[in-house]
Amino acid sequence: MALVDYNDLLERIPRWLNKRNLDGMAGDFITLTETDLRSKLRSREMQTTVDAPVSCSAVNLPGDWLDATRLWMDGAKRALDFCTVDELEEIRARGCPGGPPTHFSWTDSTIELAPVPTSEQLLHMTYYRRIPTLTVDAPTNWLTVTDIGVYLFGALTRASPYLMDDTRIATWASEYNGRIAALNGSSNIALHSGAPLKRRIRGYGPGVNPRPWSANAGGTFP
Repeated sequence: MALVDYNDLLERIPRWLNKRNLDGMAGDFITLTETDLRSKLRSREMQTTVDAPVSCSAVNLPGDWLDATRLWMDGAKRALDFCTVDELEEIRARGCPGGPPTHFSWTDSTIELAPVPTSEQLLHMTYYRRIPTLTVDAPTNWLTVTDIGVYLFGALTRASPYLMDDTRIATWASEYNGRIAALNGSSNIALHSGAPLKRRIRGYGPGVNPRPWSANAGGTFP
């Protein structure tokens, strides 16, 4: 029987471990794997582009944000330059006139901008988002379709210490990390091959700005 979704994982993980009863821990091992993937996996399927109208100094990051790859103002000829929070404050303190922001930084869960816009402008961001969480009601996502083995071997890696079975940790971990490296590698090739990529657009709820991120990211960037 094919391994295709979350429910299959819940059934197969105990069988791979030769443990028919894991006291319901299989779901926890999958959750721990998803947490680990947030720092290790950067696949092109995780990229999306959103926009938000900004008229103040900061805007909240999307709740599923992991890493930004590019921020730019609508109609700008270049991306915003990253700087530290201290450098951002120096730009503001120099009394730069308000206008289209040219620099950004991160503070907690917000994007800080400088100069501070004096009128509403559109900010675009391309970023890596979290992998959709697997549940009984949402048993599949793009990763289960692409390589569900990542979940399987990730869960097995986390199950071995729980079962005090150190002999197989290296085997499971090697397979798990190898599959992540393969996904990252293939994405890196695709993103730099010159082949056209379809931009994924989605929305986001309100943040510091009174207006939300929008699903209609129509800005262009040279």
